[in-house]
Amino acid sequence: MVLCNGSSLNKKATFRVYLQEILSRPNATLYEVARANITSVSPTNFGQFLVGDDFVTTTPDPNSMRLGRSQGFVAFSDLDELAIALTFTFIFTDGPYRGSSLTIAGRKLVLGKNQEIPVVGGTGRFRLARGYTISNLVSSTPTSFTFVLAIDQIFQSDYDAPVSAGLMVAAEEHVAEMERRRFEERGLLLLAAMVERSERRWCKDVSLVGLGCAAVSRRRQD
Repeated sequence: MVLCNGSSLNKKATFRVYLQEILSRPNATLYEVARANITSVSPTNFGQFLVGDDFVTTTPDPNSMRLGRSQGFVAFSDLDELAIALTFTFIFTDGPYRGSSLTIAGRKLVLGKNQEIPVVGGTGRFRLARGYTISNLVSSTPTSFTFVLAIDQIFQSDYDAPVSAGLMVAAEEHVAEMERRRFEERGLLLLAAMVERSERRWCKDVSLVGLGCAAVSRRRQD
């Protein structure tokens, strides 16, 4: 468990990456996995659900340095506009943010410009990140898209910030309370198991008595 001071959310990162999305097989990075029964007749592809694993590069050139991958899913979720609801995590495997990840989630117009998408969290250097991204389509072909994603105003928690004594005491009390509850639950489970075993023995004894009575009855009839 990590405790942090909310006032320490003051680190800012601003950078730009390019998302390479390929639609043609066998090297496609975006695949449809489900659709609604109205998707084929919907002017906005409503109900179509896709999963993607796109390359993240330093320039629009697909052969430029790869910083990592962007993995997630999109769903066409608007009956009137060509818009998607999306959740993607950028997994950085190279560059200054190697070993970290950043997650975005929100709504985006497919053909819109300067689309803002919220940053909802991250790991590594982006733990507890918050902020937003701005995305634009740079180029496209019948089989691929290249998006520029400008990531701006990313704030993350400073984990080295001092924690107040009050927070530490509250944390210790919380842990103690959780341990007490687990102990009580364990005791109740043991009691339930004992009752169940007793009931099984009682049922077995009743069955044996019943069999004995039946045997005595047959002997009397004989």
